[in-house]
Amino acid sequence: MIRNETFRDGICIQAEVIDLEAGTYAFEKDGVTVEGPRPLTVDEVRRYGPQPLDAVGALATLLAVQQVVSVQDAANAVGLSEQDLVNEALAWGAASQ
Repeated sequence: MIRNETFRDGICIQAEVIDLEAGTYAFEKDGVTVEGPRPLTVDEVRRYGPQPLDAVGALATLLAVQQVVSVQDAANAVGLSEQDLVNEALAWGAASQ
């Protein structure tokens, strides 16, 4: 969860609450939700979500999907958790449909 908060005199006066797992956005003012929660827009997902893998990460994901290397080895090679690498591969599948 991401909270972008604005403080005045040590008191939070407003906050954006971005929940990437739930895929929602909310805006709070003086501790009260005044907008949302609503689904994240495509632009918000791009802005707040994880950045795409670089070429090495993409190659490691491809090699794991093709079973040339294990998911564990591919994840270790690019510094990701195995679950993050699997999520990347699943995102590729969803994007190609």
